[in-house]
Amino acid sequence: MSTVVYNPTDKLGEEFQEEFRGHYMGVGIGITPGQKIKLPDAKARHLLNEFAPRGLVALDYGDDEEKRANEGLERNRNFKLKQLNDFNEKNEARKHMGLPYLWPTETLKRYAKEIGVKLTESYKVDDAQLQRAKALEEENKNLRSQMAEMNEKFEKLMSMVSEKFTQEEEAKARGPGRPKKE
Repeated sequence: MSTVVYNPTDKLGEEFQEEFRGHYMGVGIGITPGQKIKLPDAKARHLLNEFAPRGLVALDYGDDEEKRANEGLERNRNFKLKQLNDFNEKNEARKHMGLPYLWPTETLKRYAKEIGVKLTESYKVDDAQLQRAKALEEENKNLRSQMAEMNEKFEKLMSMVSEKFTQEEEAKARGPGRPKKE
């Protein structure tokens, strides 16, 4: 008996199509996007075990090819989404443990672009964070200059109070009605 296997990723954009490459009994086999291959059952089952989560489907006689292709594409999307979520979760865990971040592979970057998921990349600061940091830096600079002015005024005030206090102490020491000595 034989089974027809089909790679439906040809329905994705050209840059998102996937070729499935595997081995069966030491012989390599590749299934390009859109390709349908009739294979012996054992070989087909082996390839389906390996690539069904990524979208490879078996076409049985009388199957609705469009429906089977959509099922395969849905599994392909779920596979990619799981890969992206696993990567993001690992990087978040590494962040909390104080470990360095993992760098995404080109394949993960392509998956993220296709699905629209943002990868957790601490080493990459986005524009909003940069603008906020610049605003905080400017605010800090203004507050420092205000503090310097306030310290200067405070020093003047303290010297005036100290001078006034000294004059009153001298007047008390001289006694009532005696003029200040110069």
